[in-house]
Amino acid sequence: FNPLWVFKRKRCGKFKSRLVINGSPGKNSRYAPTLPSTLLHLFISVCAFKNWDVKSVDISGAFLHADINNDIYMHPPLGFPLPGMLLKLKKFLYGLKTAPAAWADLVFNHLKAHGIHQSSYHPCLWYTANCWIIVFVDDFLIGGSKEEVDRVAQLILDRFPGTSSKFMDENGLDYINVTIKKTPTTFTLDQSSYITTKIAEIVGNQFYPKSTPLPTSVSFDDDRSYPTIPFLQQLGALLYVATYTRFDINFATSVLAVQAQKATQNAHKCLIRVARYLLATKDRQLIHHIRTDNTTQFQLDAFSDVGSPDKTTAKWQTGGIVRANSTPISWTSRRQKFVVLSTCEGELVALCEITKTVLWLRHILTETNLITGRIPSPIYCDNESAILIGTTDFCNSQRTRHLQSRWRFTQQHVRKGDIGVFYVSTNFQLADILTKSFSSEVHNKLLRLIDTRYVPEQIDLLATHAEVKTFLSYSDFTHPDTPGFRFHK
Repeated sequence: FNPLWVFKRKRCGKFKSRLVINGSPGKNSRYAPTLPSTLLHLFISVCAFKNWDVKSVDISGAFLHADINNDIYMHPPLGFPLPGMLLKLKKFLYGLKTAPAAWADLVFNHLKAHGIHQSSYHPCLWYTANCWIIVFVDDFLIGGSKEEVDRVAQLILDRFPGTSSKFMDENGLDYINVTIKKTPTTFTLDQSSYITTKIAEIVGNQFYPKSTPLPTSVSFDDDRSYPTIPFLQQLGALLYVATYTRFDINFATSVLAVQAQKATQNAHKCLIRVARYLLATKDRQLIHHIRTDNTTQFQLDAFSDVGSPDKTTAKWQTGGIVRANSTPISWTSRRQKFVVLSTCEGELVALCEITKTVLWLRHILTETNLITGRIPSPIYCDNESAILIGTTDFCNSQRTRHLQSRWRFTQQHVRKGDIGVFYVSTNFQLADILTKSFSSEVHNKLLRLIDTRYVPEQIDLLATHAEVKTFLSYSDFTHPDTPGFRFHK
């Protein structure tokens, strides 16, 4: 392998050099698990619910700690005149394709040896009775009682050299370019520093504040192309912010991502507009409220919606938000993978997708004893037909039989008591912000609803539709009389 010197100036102003290898995938290439943004938000939500203390641990030169089990050689690096010689590696270097997986195996085995449990539902989540740990390569975030956090941090640092932060407070700490702060009443997440540095480069000196990410009507019909590489680099910075803290630009970045390989001047203008909106609202935060009552049950709910079909592909835009204790922890805005024939079908597909996310989160919370018993997580939808099809056999017809596997999936988990599907008015459908562009007034109204932790009334369609009640009264079997969960078998 050929080595390279990589030089970098860090955000704090320090200069950094690193010897890396220009590695290529081999037969036994393996990959390390990475942390999804949803898991980070769930971690913070649990810490707020438990009022836990949090600190981070950063390992220095993580990949250099794993031993190499086979023979790997490299040429001497620049500055080491050793003509005609090769160097045999004893430890992994950055750039080797198997280095991340070797490091993950090493640190995971160390945690297991000290009695820390790995989640069955994601390898980056570890836990004890009074502590959660999330691992993102060489960055650890530890939440729990002070004694337990100190114990876990010390057992990591005893094995791997690194640094530990102070306990999180109002000054906050930076974790993967997200600033997390703890006050006596809240945990907050924001990316104002990242926006000020990275996103400001996109706009340059031409900053004009925008009140919405995109105009209400967007068109990318333009014969004037825009260079692909700069567009992808700028879009990547926006996607990073949309993924971790700013769900309000998720629809805009989803639409722009479709244009990535054939970017036009109009698409780039829309990208600049999103960047200007971010700069104008850079101080916006995700706020997790610390529990002040005696609630013992962790609350999950979700909103599911679809927008209008794309003019070119006729595929509908799916939007979904999952909240933990009324704060968003997961959101998605994407085109559906296939064409559906009506709004109802689009809503059924969206309902199935959000159900999968809710179930995964419920599995994690059940495993760690934060959800006990069969208390359903409500999912709110603004399409009555989709709710009736997804929760009962009342509307089993030829019009939807080609989607049967999807609505049967939702129906199955309604019957098991994992979820409940409820109607919410379109005016209060929080997932709407992920399906289309709005005027400034409507956009801000939806953000206020989300910020004020709006909880809709659980409207039971099965109790309000006379024809459904008549149908159910003649059925052979009905679910126990719990609002929102009756069905026909």
